[in-house]
Amino acid sequence: GGGEGEPVLVFEGPIGADRAVRSEVPWKFTPFSKPSQPPSAKTLYRRKMRKELERQHPTWSRTRVLSSLARRFDGREPGGPTKDEKRELGKEAAEMLSQWEGDVKELRRQAWYNSELVQPVLSRNGGVDLVPVRYFEATLQDPPRPPREDEDWCVAVGFCTKSFKLVGKQPGWDARSVAVHSDDGKFFFDNDSQDISLFFETGDTVGLGLRLDDGAPAVFCTKNGKFHSWQTRLEVERWQDWQDGSEGKGKAYHLYPSIGLDTLCPVRLNLGKSPFMFDVAKDAKLWKKQLNGSVSDRGNSGGMWICMDDDEGLESDESDFEVDDEDDVELVMPDEETGSQDEDLPQLETTSQLGAILQHSNEADLGLDSVDDDDSDGLDSVDD
Repeated sequence: GGGEGEPVLVFEGPIGADRAVRSEVPWKFTPFSKPSQPPSAKTLYRRKMRKELERQHPTWSRTRVLSSLARRFDGREPGGPTKDEKRELGKEAAEMLSQWEGDVKELRRQAWYNSELVQPVLSRNGGVDLVPVRYFEATLQDPPRPPREDEDWCVAVGFCTKSFKLVGKQPGWDARSVAVHSDDGKFFFDNDSQDISLFFETGDTVGLGLRLDDGAPAVFCTKNGKFHSWQTRLEVERWQDWQDGSEGKGKAYHLYPSIGLDTLCPVRLNLGKSPFMFDVAKDAKLWKKQLNGSVSDRGNSGGMWICMDDDEGLESDESDFEVDDEDDVELVMPDEETGSQDEDLPQLETTSQLGAILQHSNEADLGLDSVDDDDSDGLDSVDD
């Protein structure tokens, strides 16, 4: 059982075609740009010495130049920096990192008070939290009959743009949508997929959301009230139709919760009218786990997949020198070992701010867009 007024999707047509529905009301948010992480001492050395080494060895390839600089810095090849020079490079890098950490910490703090990023989330104790996140949950209910041997049922839980085609595709099969699929446990985005072993079936509740307080929106998944995994960051500025048509900085982006249906299981949606099974406001892994996010050119449509690992990554000398004056993107979260959030990260007194925030939030009416009437093929949205 879900909350009163939560929509339930029921499909009554033949299994085997691809179709989807999406919310009529979008998630609206205006992401901010987080400054790039400053270079390490090794990268500073590379930048300062690269042109000089290229002049000394004009026939060397770029890869050979960068690899030689890496070995020189590490003392594996003659001609590297002295101890004093290394010390100065380390001091310069540390000062830049300290300044960057302070700037990022302040941006994150401001995000918790930004009416274009936070939204009200109902808590199970009857209160309301304001959190810089967008999130929804889908619960698979008992079907009228079990699947036949020749049927492969699938539910896709995701979100999409307004231009995503609702017929002939499942969410996640193009650059205008992302989704996790029940049949193979994979996360799909930008014509690519990752096996994350997030299988779900009748009785399971799966959630998908965006964390918005750290620059580029970070996608996360949950299952049955527990955090499951980080997936990617969305470089939303790469796709114009993710915007509302405004120009320049401060563009608002529109994304729509969506469900792909190739199943007879009714799917109950919680778009925020009831407390979520997952504790969005206080889950430790969502707000305290440190992650690394590195850009990889995996997409087929000009987009970028931002790989996010649950493990604390180790910097690779070779990978560091394979990119041109760029550094890894990192999702910086509060300290995990101490189990405490940053002291300056606000613990909001929500009631005093709720009135102003509600004017900007995606509240109240949570309708659904289905496929066109001519293509509906038995797809209905009903309320319990």
